[in-house]
Amino acid sequence: MKQVFFLISLLLTCSCLPDYNKIVDRINFARTDPQAFALLISARYNNLPDAAAAVQYLQTSPTLPALTVNQGVHAAAQLHANYLKTRTVLTIPYMGCTGSHIENRINQVGTLAQVGENIVTMIEDEEEIVVKWIIDADSFNKVNRRNIFEKGFDVIGVGVSDGPYSKNIVVVDFAGGFMCNDPCPNVPTQDVGYYCTANPYTYGNSGIILSARTVMTLFGLVWLIVCIF
Repeated sequence: MKQVFFLISLLLTCSCLPDYNKIVDRINFARTDPQAFALLISARYNNLPDAAAAVQYLQTSPTLPALTVNQGVHAAAQLHANYLKTRTVLTIPYMGCTGSHIENRINQVGTLAQVGENIVTMIEDEEEIVVKWIIDADSFNKVNRRNIFEKGFDVIGVGVSDGPYSKNIVVVDFAGGFMCNDPCPNVPTQDVGYYCTANPYTYGNSGIILSARTVMTLFGLVWLIVCIF
């Protein structure tokens, strides 16, 4: 019986979306030590198209300050990730409700001087996500790389979701000179789809709202402890 519970717990704990904290960590690693990140790409991802060009770029890049997670930017990124999970086809993933773009969405939660957005799907590993953005093989103007290394950006927010049509949706919003509205909105939960309703945000919730997926993961961890001990 314990073996069965152990297998169930493994399935539950491994069925996870990319961790937004790890994505922020990898982005800040690249910004604060681009030469070391170049060595990482050379060692682990040198088989990817355009990896050599990315390594060369990093080797000559200046050190930049780390980005800070901002609640308002985080809320905007998560809301857009929740919107994308409801879309049957992500032809233009940067476009939100009624044709909105990142500037419109960030302006809903605060004021800013500068903004950028990276979006990816179908990749679970956080480091691979950031590496592929830095290599940016599919972008002629390297906009994903430029967002990561934009010196005018000082805050970041990450949204993750998983829908019936697209898996492992990751939205990263970057901003510079951002000030959140008062009150600053709560970060939406991951398991709620956004269908362009009039009031997309909630405010002032003091409790922690766990998504259904998070609850299942915690349940799996409990069973894992039971099986081991």
